[in-house]
Amino acid sequence: MAGTAPTAARRTRVTKRPEDRREELLAAALHTFGRVGVETSTVADITERAGVAKGTFYLYFESKDHVLGQLWDRYLAGFRVRAGDLLAGPDVDRDWPALLGALLDDLVRHALANADLHRVIYHSANAKALELCRQANETVIEMLVGAVRRAIRDGQLAADDPDLAVRMIYHGVDGLLDDVIGRDRSPDADRLVAAATEFAFRVLAPARSAAGHGAAGHGAAGHGAAGRGADGHVEQAG
Repeated sequence: MAGTAPTAARRTRVTKRPEDRREELLAAALHTFGRVGVETSTVADITERAGVAKGTFYLYFESKDHVLGQLWDRYLAGFRVRAGDLLAGPDVDRDWPALLGALLDDLVRHALANADLHRVIYHSANAKALELCRQANETVIEMLVGAVRRAIRDGQLAADDPDLAVRMIYHGVDGLLDDVIGRDRSPDADRLVAAATEFAFRVLAPARSAAGHGAAGHGAAGHGAAGRGADGHVEQAG
């Protein structure tokens, strides 16, 4: 109608599935944290990047620390899924040294594919966020400890304390990746996989010969034949 003032255009509200909205907020948070740092960034920065109202953030996350912990858990979930696929099925005739090598290969390459998140976590996260990340790490460590115990029962790997052995490997490799990712924008994945695998097999000495179980370069030389002691641990003869 003539003479009627134009009405202000309303912003169209886009309805999305909760999981899609959550993923958008996580992606926006990672971008924001990487650009200005965790401490400097605000919830408003994240929601502006995601194109949603500030209140929407709190429908999914409690705080910036919470979203950072969720980013790390999502990252580890990718590894847990692939590790679960590798570990599925019966243990009969399973080549545990080869499987351990495959798990380490995947762990290293998955970390390098998510290098930006590593930089955010270890270079700008606070103590609370790091504690949330530590809790997520435990889920992976428990999975790996279970695999190593199965390998020890089969006589293919050896460790007096599987839990501490796996923690040494996991945190050692994670620390190496943190160091390399922090100072090298194009790290050599094959070199890192080789170093991680060598370290792991020095900690978890394969208990049978390479000829019998395909652990090339990590066979019985220097380790002797394995037997099982009264306490259930694999013992080295010779």
